[in-house]
Amino acid sequence: MLHFFSSISILLQQDMDSKNIIFKALQDLSKEDATLFCCVLWSIWKQRNNKVWNEVIDTQVYVVERAKAMLHD
Repeated sequence: MLHFFSSISILLQQDMDSKNIIFKALQDLSKEDATLFCCVLWSIWKQRNNKVWNEVIDTQVYVVERAKAMLHD
């Protein structure tokens, strides 16, 4: 599914804030994985806005599928 998950998991175990985790991931990931990672981050933000403003809760699967669809489009 998401090939970069193990790389991100390792970064999450380190003592870094989210900004540093994101930038380190973008440095370490392949171009394709970094692009998908950015789309997933955007989709998470979209999910947050849907919950706050529309009271809609997207499933985790939908968040990932929306990111993949955006990347494909």
